[in-house]
Amino acid sequence: MADQLRFDALSPVTPALHTPGFAALAREGVLFSRAYSSTPTCAPARAALLTGRSPWGHGLLGVGPIALSYPWEFPRTLASVGYQAAVVGKNNFGWNLSAGLEGGREHSHSYQSWQIYDGKTGQHDQYREYFAEQVGYRRDMANGSTPANVCWPTLDMNSWRGAAFACDEELHPTAWAGRKAVAFLRAHRDAGRLGRPPFLLKLSFHRPHSPYDPPQRLLDAVQYDAIPPPARSVDGWSAHFATCDQRGTAHKPFPDSWCGEMPAEEERLARRAYHASVRFVDEKISAVHEVLRTTGLLERTLWLFLSDHGDGQGDHFHWRKGYPYEFSAHIPMLLRWPEAWPPSLPPVRIPRGSTLDAVVELRDVAPTLVHAAGILPEAIGPAGIEGSSLLCLLSGNSTNAPPVSGGGWSAVVDGESLLKYVFNAQDGSEELFDLRADPKETINLATKPAHSRSVARLRAALVKQYQREGRGEGWVQMGKLVWPRRRQATGQNYPSQSRTRR
Repeated sequence: MADQLRFDALSPVTPALHTPGFAALAREGVLFSRAYSSTPTCAPARAALLTGRSPWGHGLLGVGPIALSYPWEFPRTLASVGYQAAVVGKNNFGWNLSAGLEGGREHSHSYQSWQIYDGKTGQHDQYREYFAEQVGYRRDMANGSTPANVCWPTLDMNSWRGAAFACDEELHPTAWAGRKAVAFLRAHRDAGRLGRPPFLLKLSFHRPHSPYDPPQRLLDAVQYDAIPPPARSVDGWSAHFATCDQRGTAHKPFPDSWCGEMPAEEERLARRAYHASVRFVDEKISAVHEVLRTTGLLERTLWLFLSDHGDGQGDHFHWRKGYPYEFSAHIPMLLRWPEAWPPSLPPVRIPRGSTLDAVVELRDVAPTLVHAAGILPEAIGPAGIEGSSLLCLLSGNSTNAPPVSGGGWSAVVDGESLLKYVFNAQDGSEELFDLRADPKETINLATKPAHSRSVARLRAALVKQYQREGRGEGWVQMGKLVWPRRRQATGQNYPSQSRTRR
């Protein structure tokens, strides 16, 4: 997986872009054209991946730490039936923030081996150890002009700005994660034949999450005209975001501004750097593809690629993530199945290279992986899985569209009409977008009398969902959507042992 990767940043979706690795994966598998992240920020999205549950189900409703442990986690189930579970790259587990590399072993969520880089200042992880050995500095990312900032002289972890990586590209986190994954796969080339256990490898690239810091060669290769222009509203619904971040101005915005109209040349550079960062990840995807092929593992391995959320990239004057709009909540999802397909699994009835338009979500990943290992998701105990196995879609079955919810808003996508309803809790305003006719969300139909029935229908669907989840009067009162007086980072289902974690 990658972090902060937009759905439309791949060439299978936007042909003018250059991502041959992702194109090969789509050509040999299936592209899910309507995949979503229900809470499109890093940690809540990864909690959904880990548990197969909705935001209310796993309890992390906004920015906050992934729990130390959940009643059910898919790596634990796979490990219990003999899989070696390994993780490379970003995870947001946070277990090694203060305890050191070995001290967090009890909170590893059943991964038996790990090579971590979460990109958090002050965190002790394997990439920082590697960087310190190679460059001689303990910190690979710092604010200010310190020697430790030698490779990132002008960027920080949530900056909207872009710049070329200032060191040898082999020192870059993307290159490091790619090498670690390839080494793991080569070590398992004889899996099965030599009695080695089957494996689960979670490869999680930190980029294209900011800093947008690709190698210079890739930045030079990106032509700005090939990038779709930033989306703007036709009816003016998003115009106020051009000046929404009051900490800066249009002429001198803060480096980590989450919205606003940025200086034109800096915005062009940032958007080129983002897409160059995607290309760098794509190169490593190609390397993984090649090692799977040459080791004979490709046709014995189920390969699922996705992102935790998207990136504003100036659409409707937004940057970063955490919004109900398509640039943030709509994610890429690709699945490649092996030729060696067990007869116990649902038969594949779609050709390779297909595109499926069923609405799917991150909570569907965990049930898919345990299903592929021969465990029926419905057989999981009382902790429960709320998602559905994607393998059933390969047989032509359908799924129900999930609601998409966030910290200051809630949204629901109708899988049949492709209408998206958004409720903004701060002021009670509503938005309605026709994703089939208007995929860039340029017109808010909620203000049009002709669409009042659609607004009422989807509003009622969201009310019903919250009532079914048991959210209480803090969310629904007398059949109407409301919002807690205090913004909640966690809900009642967040594991209690994690509430006091520092």
